[in-house]
Amino acid sequence: MRNLATISFILIVVNSFGQSESQKLCDLGRSQSKKVVTNINSASLVAPIDTATSITEMLYLFGAQESQILEVNHQQRFKSIGTVVLKHLMTSGNGSLLYDNFRTVQSSISSTINRDKLNSQVSLEYFKDGRSLNGGVKNDSAFTNTALSQDFLEVNLSNNSSSYSHFLFKQDLSWLITRKLWLVPSIEYINEDRNYSGNGNSDSSFFSNVYYHENQSVDYYRWRRVNASIGTEIRDSTYQISASITSNNDYYMNRDKLNWLGLGANLTFNRIKATNSLHVKGEYHFSGYRKGGYKAQVRTDFFIDTSHRITADFSTSLLPPKIYQIKYYGNHYKWNYNAIHYPWMNSLGILYHHNRFNFQVNISGTTIKDYFYFDTNMVASQVNNAHFASANIKKDFALGRFKFPVKTTFNFGQSSEIRLPETSVTGGIFVSLKVFKAKLKLDLGGQCNWFSNYFANRFEPSTGITYLQNDKLIGNYPFVDISVSSSIKGASFYFMALHVNENLTGRNYYTRPDYLEIGSRFIFGVKWRFIN
Repeated sequence: MRNLATISFILIVVNSFGQSESQKLCDLGRSQSKKVVTNINSASLVAPIDTATSITEMLYLFGAQESQILEVNHQQRFKSIGTVVLKHLMTSGNGSLLYDNFRTVQSSISSTINRDKLNSQVSLEYFKDGRSLNGGVKNDSAFTNTALSQDFLEVNLSNNSSSYSHFLFKQDLSWLITRKLWLVPSIEYINEDRNYSGNGNSDSSFFSNVYYHENQSVDYYRWRRVNASIGTEIRDSTYQISASITSNNDYYMNRDKLNWLGLGANLTFNRIKATNSLHVKGEYHFSGYRKGGYKAQVRTDFFIDTSHRITADFSTSLLPPKIYQIKYYGNHYKWNYNAIHYPWMNSLGILYHHNRFNFQVNISGTTIKDYFYFDTNMVASQVNNAHFASANIKKDFALGRFKFPVKTTFNFGQSSEIRLPETSVTGGIFVSLKVFKAKLKLDLGGQCNWFSNYFANRFEPSTGITYLQNDKLIGNYPFVDISVSSSIKGASFYFMALHVNENLTGRNYYTRPDYLEIGSRFIFGVKWRFIN
């Protein structure tokens, strides 16, 4: 929850569904530019297999500062048995005085088997981010001729390194016992590791209370969770009811070695009709470090007719932060677990969608009691009440072959602990053409991203946390991207120019306080698609 403002800022992009190739390209490049600050991984979507036996897509992009994206997606159907989906995504970028040198890898494999009496879903995911940390320099000759404030964060720079890895294994089985009753066992394993090596003495100067590891230049944590559950499920053509008992084992290792064994229960109800649907989920924890915690969600969809749809979503939760957030030592902070209050979060959202006019409005609000965040001194804190609300409007305009997608978000009613830009806008113009007797397809266009200025959370690279600050506004600056793609048969070629307005509107742009947006750059890419 401490990253609500950060996540909201990062996700100022248009949803990938219904986009042209050129528009997807702009969003992919814009998402890539944010990787210089945070661990963001997002793979593009692969179309459903439909009648094909297999689909393979490969995408390669490269550009300035040796930034690269390599993505491979493969879907394989095995007749009536099931499907296998493999995804692999690698990104990299050479650092500079202000940008981290990073290498990320994301791989996943999932399989689905559907038989008359047995269903199986297995998934494996692996993500790793390794980088050399660059926090910027206060006084350097490279910035004497710019409009920059030259007030950058010092973190001992290029000799520092940080790595984060995440591994997930999950298997769900469904075995038919009687006509409608299924036995549903499941197991899930999650492992996260974070390592940081640098100069602990210098880095710790940013903290008022520091707890050193025995080796002051190294900091780490490991978090592991094993979830096992068994339950029953009743399935019909219009509804599904399931109940299960879960066992949660949490293991944490840093200066503390903690091991919790907890029990909980889950309940799910889904009902789908021709014109409406209802989805209910609930969980409760009887023991473990989440003892007494719960989470519930209710979502309903109403289809007024074929064009109009209304969705209402309500959720409530009373759960503690993750262990590694509250028991993180080393060159960081120490949070007293026994003194923590569970944050109580309630959210309500209403969405209206008009398919015919490509129009969507989403209004949502969130209130949190005992909100968990990091104050201006980078100290873990809680406040009695925090809240915010948002209104999101999306509309795709069309004029002949031209499309004009526009997305606007308004954030209001914010608390001082949750910082969001009051307004953010993404707009573009795209056109699709077919030339050479329709054998060659061209997609071209441009997109602009803008958000109003606000006191965004500052980022501390040696800890990976964001915290409040009141001395620097960021925003009120446009980011303009242009892209062109051409497709012939199964091959596509891409050309992108990101942040083309850098030299026109001045170099005073930040992704976070003290962290510059990547400058103008040109990217070339190629994509192959094989269908069997």
